[in-house]
Amino acid sequence: MRRLFLLSAAALALALAACDRKADASADKGATSTEAAPAGVVLNSAGLPKVRPGLWEVTSTEDGGETTKVEKQCVGEEGTRELREILTRRDTPECKFTQGLKAGGFVVTAVCEQGGGVKSLLTVVWNGSETAFDMKMSVGAETPQGKVDAGEIRAKGRWAGACPAGVNPGDEIE
Repeated sequence: MRRLFLLSAAALALALAACDRKADASADKGATSTEAAPAGVVLNSAGLPKVRPGLWEVTSTEDGGETTKVEKQCVGEEGTRELREILTRRDTPECKFTQGLKAGGFVVTAVCEQGGGVKSLLTVVWNGSETAFDMKMSVGAETPQGKVDAGEIRAKGRWAGACPAGVNPGDEIE
């Protein structure tokens, strides 16, 4: 799971290289922990998808199945720092972000001007519940001629129970 979120964060950083502004995680998104999207996404008090603390098993696939990996990680009350950073980005002069609940789940999109007419594109779709999720992240670039080169990371996770004794949030389980 940490690898998935690190990959996601790295892809986001590459795609949004011109956007170096930190997110304001305390920003009011107009959501409460009792709101839910049609897809069943429950939001926490920060307006982000809520996940149950404990041991999570995540299967991640890159670019249509070329690479698949299963990982286990202990997750705390706030989820992971990497996920919060991805889901709470804010507009900068170079980048325009949209985020919120839609029919497909919790969706984040970004379009960033990279110079020379190149735009980086990001879409993250989080669907699921507090105990299971399906997340798809697409990162790419569009040339001035309209050609798009993109890759995709897809992750499916499930809550597997309490973290083992002595394992802290953020720790991976071998």
